[in-house]
Amino acid sequence: LDIPFTGQATKVFGKRLRNLAKAVRPNTVLLTVPRPPPAVRDSFHNKDPIPKDIQSKLVYKIEKCDCESVYVGKTDRQATRRFGE
Repeated sequence: LDIPFTGQATKVFGKRLRNLAKAVRPNTVLLTVPRPPPAVRDSFHNKDPIPKDIQSKLVYKIEKCDCESVYVGKTDRQATRRFGE
């Protein structure tokens, strides 16, 4: 069970959870894993999203209008350059 790390309170809380689990279900072993809280920088994106038509390393699907055939392909090139061929 992941619990946020907040110092001594995390250790006390984890011990209480383990004791509660042992009281409710004696055969259950509860392992608590203290994790650091998320960093502020993880909340903000510093890059703009890349538009789909200029992304590379794509998997694409082309359906033919005149028949029911479908082509699925993969390319390392940008979509606009690949479809221009």
